[in-house]
Amino acid sequence: MQLRSVQTQELILKFARQLFAEQGFEHTSVNQICRNAGISKGAFYHHFCSKDELFLRLLDDWTEAIHIQINQRFDTSASIQEGFLLTPKSLSEIIDGSGNHLPLLFEFWQHSVKDPDLWVRAKLPLHQFKEHFLGLIQRGIINREIAVRDPELIANTILAFSFGIIASSMLDAQQDWAKVSSYGFSALFNQIRGSEQ
Repeated sequence: MQLRSVQTQELILKFARQLFAEQGFEHTSVNQICRNAGISKGAFYHHFCSKDELFLRLLDDWTEAIHIQINQRFDTSASIQEGFLLTPKSLSEIIDGSGNHLPLLFEFWQHSVKDPDLWVRAKLPLHQFKEHFLGLIQRGIINREIAVRDPELIANTILAFSFGIIASSMLDAQQDWAKVSSYGFSALFNQIRGSEQ
């Protein structure tokens, strides 16, 4: 991609991020994004075939940033179990750094559920996170750090619990979700240790 094309795409992403955060997905139009970015609609559609595609790109970027953050936590941990026990800190950082990402994600899911093809793509990050957690669990099994009978069940449990903490933080910002999360992950790994014996 040529430099000018890359710069145009970055402008679109920057102003879309800003407008989506201020107005939400549904209330932001392609015209507004183009006007704020100082580009034509033709330039917009050269880079993104729709507002949905643009949002999916932003979602991919956000998801990738979270994967990197999780990997850094596990890479600096002495064991897989320690990495999972430090996950509440990662969740707190995700919640604190998410800004309007979470409400936007829920709004986009509500929008995309009407289109089966878009819905499959919109919920892909959940599947990616599950696979990511499953890979970490399998790494722990291979390294003989943990022993679990059903790694997929544990990965689904971690995903559901993490997603529940993140969603709950939107509904009740006064609660100490880091403490709740820490308790939950400790209880999960105590259960895993108990089931090994």
